[in-house]
Amino acid sequence: MERNLSVESLRVILMFLIVILHLSARVFTLESQGDTWQLIQLHALRSIGILGVSTFSFISGYYGVKFNLQKFLRYEFMALFWGIFFCVLGILVLGKFNYRMLFPLASDELWYFSGYMVLMILSPLINLGLKQISKQQFVIIIIVLLTVVYGAQFLLRYGVGRGLLIILTIYLLGQYMRRYPIAIFDDKPIRMTLFFLTLHVTTTTVLSVYLLNKFNSLGGVILMQSNHNPLVILSAIGLFFSFKKMEVFRLPYVYRLAPYMFGTYVIHALALQLNVIQEWRIHRENILFLICVSLLVLLVCAIIEFLRVKLFQKLEMNLVGRFERMINKWWC
Repeated sequence: MERNLSVESLRVILMFLIVILHLSARVFTLESQGDTWQLIQLHALRSIGILGVSTFSFISGYYGVKFNLQKFLRYEFMALFWGIFFCVLGILVLGKFNYRMLFPLASDELWYFSGYMVLMILSPLINLGLKQISKQQFVIIIIVLLTVVYGAQFLLRYGVGRGLLIILTIYLLGQYMRRYPIAIFDDKPIRMTLFFLTLHVTTTTVLSVYLLNKFNSLGGVILMQSNHNPLVILSAIGLFFSFKKMEVFRLPYVYRLAPYMFGTYVIHALALQLNVIQEWRIHRENILFLICVSLLVLLVCAIIEFLRVKLFQKLEMNLVGRFERMINKWWC
């Protein structure tokens, strides 16, 4: 399938939003009850940042995920490479040994990576099953999952929307909308995006500031700014279809960074886990600083992932090839 360069550009923008979301908790004190205008700016930006993971998952669902052993091994080696790198860095520089970084698929250090990899493993069964069910059966499955993820888990304050279940739910939703298009999203995607995004940002920001100032409830704020918020997935769907429709929206050179975004996610997430980006160094309580440092982190991570690929591509392909032959020989 030919790549839609607008969607590829969107992947880079989404990773930028994810980095902003992650760094915002270090640049700012989230439970702060300071200047109201600054709180509005911060939580409005975070409410946009939370769209990153849901939109990424929907893109995967819409275009589909197929199990490819070579791709699976390359992703695993990439995560293992950076896990070893940061594990050694932690020992040498910080005197810390985090063994969980050595198990990227099994540990919760990289929850989205783990969820996506498990989804890839299960994709032959999922995709085969989807071919066997009717539209009515598909609708029932989607309704049940949406009720659990965006209804019960949201109301019961079940975490912040991490794990395989929410990735699987969004994946199936993307598959459904690819197979059975919903006219209003296909015909008027920008209008739908503006409507849901405005509704999401407004309600999430107002409620976040209110909960902080009135009840000092950081838990309520985190819940509103989570992947369980129904307005998040609606905004994410609209955002995807808007970019898909705007095929002329090809930011010069931006889409070329897209292949390195998974590595960027792994690198910056592990760096934050290890506290390489020390909070006291970037705690500035400034929105413009947050945006600038997030852009810098995105570019630095993309560049070093690009360098890893160029420097170790032959070694990686050799190892992947050997493992692939071993697995295929054992499997056959």
